[in-house]
Amino acid sequence: MGTAAEQLEKATREELVQAFLSAVNSVEERDRKIEAQADQIEALQHQLSQLQKMIFGARSEKSRMLYPDHPTLFDVPASEEEQAVETEEVVIQRTKAVEPKGKPARKELARHLPRRKQVIEPEDLPAGAECIGEKVTEVLEYAPAKLWVRRIVRPTYRLADGTIATAELPERWKDRSQAGASVVAQVTTAKFCDHLPTYRQVQMFAREGYQLSESTLNQWIMGVGEGLVPLYLAMKKAVLAQCYLQADETTIRVLPEKGKNKKNLKSGTHLGYFWVYRSPALNLPIFDYQPGRGQECPKAVLREFAGVLQTDGYQAYDGVARDAGGRIELAGCWAHARRKFVEAESSDPKAAAVILRGIGLLYAIEQHIRQTEASPEEVVRLRARARTLLNRARPKLEALLMDLRPKKPLRQALDYTLKRWDKLLLYTERPELDIDNNAIENTIRPVAVGRKNYLFAGSHESAEIIAQLYSFMAACKIHGVNPSEWLADVLVRLPGTKPSQYPELFPSNWTLAVDRYEGLSEEFFLDDVAAESAEGVQGGE
Repeated sequence: MGTAAEQLEKATREELVQAFLSAVNSVEERDRKIEAQADQIEALQHQLSQLQKMIFGARSEKSRMLYPDHPTLFDVPASEEEQAVETEEVVIQRTKAVEPKGKPARKELARHLPRRKQVIEPEDLPAGAECIGEKVTEVLEYAPAKLWVRRIVRPTYRLADGTIATAELPERWKDRSQAGASVVAQVTTAKFCDHLPTYRQVQMFAREGYQLSESTLNQWIMGVGEGLVPLYLAMKKAVLAQCYLQADETTIRVLPEKGKNKKNLKSGTHLGYFWVYRSPALNLPIFDYQPGRGQECPKAVLREFAGVLQTDGYQAYDGVARDAGGRIELAGCWAHARRKFVEAESSDPKAAAVILRGIGLLYAIEQHIRQTEASPEEVVRLRARARTLLNRARPKLEALLMDLRPKKPLRQALDYTLKRWDKLLLYTERPELDIDNNAIENTIRPVAVGRKNYLFAGSHESAEIIAQLYSFMAACKIHGVNPSEWLADVLVRLPGTKPSQYPELFPSNWTLAVDRYEGLSEEFFLDDVAAESAEGVQGGE
C-alpha cells in the first residue's frame, strides 16, 4: 500500500466525490448527535433544577421578575378599538401594615372563649385591709378533651288504667350503638380533617383510660359514611345540576380484593382515583371514586351535565366533551399554563419572565374585579381588555415557538398553551367563569396529606365511602363550619329528614339544631354507677 498522497493521486473523480460526501455525512451525523446530546443535557439540567426547587426552594410559584426592564408581550400599540376598551387603567394598590415603633401591644385573647376566674389573695393580709381595685391577667389555657358517658334515664310509670308509660329514647345516629354521635363525629373528623390514622386515635383513647380497637374505629367511620349516603347523593345531584363546573382528579391506593388479578398493581395495591367536581355557584365540591382514570369515569358522572367544564389539559376531558354532542364546553386553566412557564424559567429565564409578566397582567385584572366586587357587566368590560391583550400576544408566542428546539421546556410550555388557546380565552367571554382551577386544587390538597398517614383504602367500597366523607369535610372547610359539630348534628337529624329538606343539611346551608343534651346533669355520679353496676341495672339498652 502506498501513502495517503499516492492513493489520492490514483483515485478517480467519482471516488473523490464519494469520499467527500461520506465525510460530509459523517460530519452532519456527528452534528446531529451533538445537538441531540445538547438537548438531552439541557433537559436533564432542567429536571435537576426542578428537583432542587422541590427540595430546597420556596413552594410559591410567584414570578421573580428577573428582568424588570425587559419589554412585555403586550407592548404593541393598540388600535383605536382596543384603546377604547383600555380607557380605564386597572390599578392594584398593595398596602403594608405599619408596625408601631417601640414595644408591640399585647393582643387581646378571643372574646368568644369561656373564662374561668382564679382569684389570688395576697398572703398575710392584715385585718382591715380595703380592696380598692384589681389587676387582671388573662392566660390562654388548654383542657384536653375528655370521654364521658351519657346515662339516659327514663322513669317508668304505672298509670291509673294499669298501662305503663315510659319516654321514648332520643334519636341516635345508629340504633343500639354504644357510641354517641359526638364520638364517631370526632373520630371521623380527626381522620379526614386532621389526618390522624385510626391506630393513633386508639393510642389517644388509651391515654384517656378507654381501650378501643382499631377495627372498632374503622367500623364507626364506615357506619358514618353509610349513614350519609342519601345526603351525599342529594348534594352530588345539586352540584351536577349547575351549568358551570370545575374538575380535577387525584390518586388513592386501594387494597385489591382477595383472589383478584394484580395486574397494573404497585406494591400490592390498586391505583384508584378521586374525580372531584366543584360548583363555583354553590361553592360545593363532590368527590367521586373510580377505579381508573379513563374518560369513561367522568363520562358516567357527567352524562346529564350541560354547560362549561373547566379543567387542566388532561385529554380524558376532551373525549368527554367530544362525545357529549355539544352539551359540554371546555374551559382552560391559566394556573396550569402559568405553571409550565414557571418550570421553564431555569432554562430560558428572560423569555419565561416576559411571558409570566404578561400572565400577571391577566391576574391583576382578576384581582381588581375581586377587590371592587365588580358587577357581571363590569367583569365583561374588564375581561375584554384581557382578551385584547391575549389576542395581541398570540402571534408573538407562535413566532417564539417556531424558534425553539422541540425538547426545550419553554417550547413545551408554549405548545401546551397555544393548543388550548380557545379554552384559555373562554373565561374572558363569560363573567361567571374563573380564570383558573385553583379553588378545586385547594379542595384536593388535604387528600395528599391524608395519603401520607393512612396510605391506602381497604377496598373499593371503602374508597367510595372515603370520597363521600371528603366531600363533606371539604364543604365544611369552605363554609367555615366545624365538621365535628356538623357531623354529630346531621347524623342524628338525617333519618328523620324528608329528601326535599336535604339541602338544609348541606354544610353551605346548615344551622345547629336544638340542644340534644337538654336536661343533662352537669354532675357525675361515679359512686352511684359503680353501685348499680354491682347490683345490675334493670331494663338497660
